[in-house]
Amino acid sequence: SMPEVYELLGDVYTRSVDDPKPEIMGMLFEGVNLFPRRLALVYRTTLLCLRLKEFKGAAALIEHGLRTSPAGVAQTRFTELKTQLPPGAFEEAQAKFKAMSGPKAPPAKS
Repeated sequence: SMPEVYELLGDVYTRSVDDPKPEIMGMLFEGVNLFPRRLALVYRTTLLCLRLKEFKGAAALIEHGLRTSPAGVAQTRFTELKTQLPPGAFEEAQAKFKAMSGPKAPPAKS
């Protein structure tokens, strides 16, 4: 599973007039999960989510992109994508991330 394969897939579909089918989006999300630091892949997958009006997925990817991208062009690009989300979608993704990565409760004593 080479990251380039996923990046190529994302590139082809962001340039295509055809919307990617759900299985293609599934493959792109698989690529993002396997290679979370490949920001071009994260960015293209976000563009496709926005095109498909898959705002939950887009918001989660933007949240990830902003958290992991270096300052400068990459941050700016993800910030620009954030403006395309419906109101509240990004905050929801942030809250979800915080809930997942927040301090874990100690196991209950039986």
